[in-house]
Amino acid sequence: MISDLAPEFSRRRRPASEAFKSVEEVVKETKNVQLRAQLFDSIVLPALTYASETGAIRSWDEHAVSVVQQGVEKKMLGMTKFTQVKEGLQSSELRRLLKIGHAVAWASRRKLGGPAT
Repeated sequence: MISDLAPEFSRRRRPASEAFKSVEEVVKETKNVQLRAQLFDSIVLPALTYASETGAIRSWDEHAVSVVQQGVEKKMLGMTKFTQVKEGLQSSELRRLLKIGHAVAWASRRKLGGPAT
């Protein structure tokens, strides 16, 4: 069964991409990993996970958010899928390198009213 939020998450991809594009040059030019993580957490995550605050997050929704996040992570590192596979890096390792959290966990904390970070 496809989630009721699936269309909303599909619509959220574009704002998340546009949010990333607004800071993409800064992210590419800076070597400061903490700054990259802060930009991602404060600009991209809210745009990507906005729909999750209004309803339950199901596995379909989690997958959609994870796919978008993985694309942004690779862009932040200047990496392609080919390079990622060649180096044997998993998405969790990319998040660790970037010092960013998983978008689904972030959205769940926000939904519960807790701190996002």
